[in-house]
Amino acid sequence: MTCGADAGTVALRAGGGRVEMQAGAVVDVASAPEGGQAGFWSLQAGQALLAGSVLGQGVARGGSAQIDLGSLASFSTLNSLLDQGGFTEQRQVRVRSGDITVLAADRVDARRVNLTADAGRIAV
Repeated sequence: MTCGADAGTVALRAGGGRVEMQAGAVVDVASAPEGGQAGFWSLQAGQALLAGSVLGQGVARGGSAQIDLGSLASFSTLNSLLDQGGFTEQRQVRVRSGDITVLAADRVDARRVNLTADAGRIAV
């Protein structure tokens, strides 16, 4: 008998500093291939360099992500990273300074989406 397993949680926190995920780095909160629910990835930093990949695919349910940044250079780049990783359950993106711009070409594919711009605007 083969049994699936739910994934866990990965939290990366740098306060007002910077999180750097180098090319080739992988954050994996995907479920087991045999079944289960994907996990939760949270990122809190002043800035983030996300050159690696995140995996949040799930057999029973896709992953959830909570991103809290001081500034965000490109929502489209972050959104593509989450799309490619299978984060389809929930996406929470908070930007403390600056705007969040969702371009016409962006497809935000998650069951629940929350975008917050503390000191900026949200353009969709």
